[in-house]
Amino acid sequence: MFQFGFRDLPEEQTLQEYALRFQDLDKEAVVAALALLRTASDLSKEFDSFFAFFDITWGRFIILMLLYREYPEALDFALLSERAEITKATLTGLIDGLDKQGFVERISHPTDRRKQLLCLTADGLALLERMLPSHYRTTAHYMSGLNKSQLVELTELLNRLHEVLVDIRE
Repeated sequence: MFQFGFRDLPEEQTLQEYALRFQDLDKEAVVAALALLRTASDLSKEFDSFFAFFDITWGRFIILMLLYREYPEALDFALLSERAEITKATLTGLIDGLDKQGFVERISHPTDRRKQLLCLTADGLALLERMLPSHYRTTAHYMSGLNKSQLVELTELLNRLHEVLVDIRE
């Protein structure tokens, strides 16, 4: 998953010196972005450890969850790639691994022989239903430093930032 190798954030004095050299430097924006990246990296490492216990990765978990949402229906590869926001090549690698583990199955598209669909197997479903209670408890534990209203506020702020980034990309 995401790794950010910047453990020590710059001190206020360092940022003030940089601000004198670089007029466009917005200290608060830089500090907030670096803190967000560091926290995302920390959270990513925790989730990586959790998923390793179940012998899957974050990427494989995302694919399993997208299939779980639609279960028992199968999903088209293109739609799965779009929903996971990954390339088809990356998706193929994730699916190959999940297929070897017996968690997903490729099936022929009923109307287009060129396409394949992907669905959860009984083993994939069993894995998720065994894993998800612990996953949700663990997620709550990771976020336990914030109360409910702070979590709502954080979510609103992150969603607002996400919208800005989407607008920039478009």
